[in-house]
Amino acid sequence: MILDCRALGGITINGEIEARGATLDDTTHLPVWPSKVNGSVCRNGGSVKIFFAGTSPSLSKIYAALSSPTDTERIFAFEVDANDAPDAPVLISPENHAPDVSYNALLSWSCSTETGNELEYKIYCNDFNPPTSMRKAHWNGESIYLSELIINAQPATTYYWKVTAKDVENGNETEGPVWDFTTMAESGTITVQTYGTDINGNPQPVSAGFVITGPSATEEATNASGLWSRSGVPLGEYTITYDPEAGYNTPLGETKTIENDGDSITFTATYQLNDLAPPLDFYSGPHVVDGNSVTFTWEATSDEMPGSGLSHYTVSIDGGSEINVGMNTSYAKNLPDGDHSVVIKAYDKVGRFTEDTPRNPAPVTVNALSPQVKITVSKNGKSSEYGEDRLDPPVAVSLGSMVDMTAVDGNGISNTDLTIYDAQGGQPMQSLLLDDTFRIGQLYTIVAKAWDSGGETTTRTIKVQVFAGEEVDVINGEPYGYPNPFDPVKGTTIKFYLSNDADIEIQVYNVAGHLVWRKECSAGADEGGKQDINEVFWDGIDLSGNRVAFGPYHYFILSDGKVIGKGSLAAYR
Repeated sequence: MILDCRALGGITINGEIEARGATLDDTTHLPVWPSKVNGSVCRNGGSVKIFFAGTSPSLSKIYAALSSPTDTERIFAFEVDANDAPDAPVLISPENHAPDVSYNALLSWSCSTETGNELEYKIYCNDFNPPTSMRKAHWNGESIYLSELIINAQPATTYYWKVTAKDVENGNETEGPVWDFTTMAESGTITVQTYGTDINGNPQPVSAGFVITGPSATEEATNASGLWSRSGVPLGEYTITYDPEAGYNTPLGETKTIENDGDSITFTATYQLNDLAPPLDFYSGPHVVDGNSVTFTWEATSDEMPGSGLSHYTVSIDGGSEINVGMNTSYAKNLPDGDHSVVIKAYDKVGRFTEDTPRNPAPVTVNALSPQVKITVSKNGKSSEYGEDRLDPPVAVSLGSMVDMTAVDGNGISNTDLTIYDAQGGQPMQSLLLDDTFRIGQLYTIVAKAWDSGGETTTRTIKVQVFAGEEVDVINGEPYGYPNPFDPVKGTTIKFYLSNDADIEIQVYNVAGHLVWRKECSAGADEGGKQDINEVFWDGIDLSGNRVAFGPYHYFILSDGKVIGKGSLAAYR
């Protein structure tokens, strides 16, 4: 704190400058000063330091003391040491006038000081006001346990306490206010323990309700471990009665007394199991379900005891593990096609159960999916399966191939039908073997149909185009045309890779199955017959010398009368 006077024309206190020549108020006080040097001054680093004794000297007195310096001691500024006292302690816990404070309660407060110096505390506590017994003289913390402050605190007693804060460096002290609290009365502990018996008579914990009457009455229940406890209850006589629990016989009540402070009493009861299991009165469930979602429902009655003895239900499907569904009386699950078994069990609170199964003449049948149908075309040990419809482009098949079908369903297949129709009149062919009654290059439609036992049907359809010979592995990879789609005026190129030199024939058909263009390439020829990449150009002119119409076309690459590759083209402008 700097006091500037005379030469500086004013006084600066805590950074605030008083007006020049202002009169200082006698009631304005500075902090307590620890000492003085007989009114003399001492020099320190170019400034003058003066010390004052006593308590709270007023600014006007300091100003007067500085107004008559000697001629030999020109004083321009005075630096005064600030020796502030701590703030008064503030209560944290327990709150003032708190009742029922335990012997292990934590007494705590807070305190601060502008100096930032270390603080220590004196703690006073008595059962009268004001407290005069200093229990702790140099306490460094801001909290202390009651049991540490008073070794033998008495029950139901009001205690008064205060804290004095001391600045360790300058010795200044500040006394706090007086607070009070009342300790709890003499008390004890009540414990309740309840047991049950399982179906074999073995004891096991059971949760049960009860009512306690006495100096401190309550209505509670033991937990899942069969335990309940409460401390701090008043001394006196207590009586317990037990609530009925379904499936058990109710234990008799009893009376016990807490005589001295800190005593405990324990009530123990055993619920004897009755011999009744929860009957599962009714069960209903669907017999045939069209969708995959199946809902099972049931009903059950409780044990013949007050309330309900039911604990939960379980559901087991197709011999699987039991699924606990709580107290729900229905259960929904997605099941695949086919027959399914289900078992419902009703459990009581001690583990006894009754089970029931569907009372329908047959298990639950799910019929949500139609049959899975595949068409198979095979020849010489090789076969191709078609599990999806295939209409465009058609499947290239060779004479001598056999057409067959497979069908599967979770509920079984009741009937199948497989028919080949010609493209002209849609008449069914008499044979499933592609013999000489089938025309080379002609389109045919194969239709396979299957019915499951639930009446669901599936129809699979593919179109085929018949060629002489059979497919061989002369070509590597899939042939392709480019550009594709193509402009018939500009033409397109069919590109493919041969694993060896071969005589090649390329045939192009329209969607009606008519041959519109063909080209033969000799083995080893640069265009179409050499081992390596081959590119064969088609100018878009048909066998009659006309430009082909817009639309889809199918090409086949043959070698020695056998189809070795195929693809599709589209003409447009």
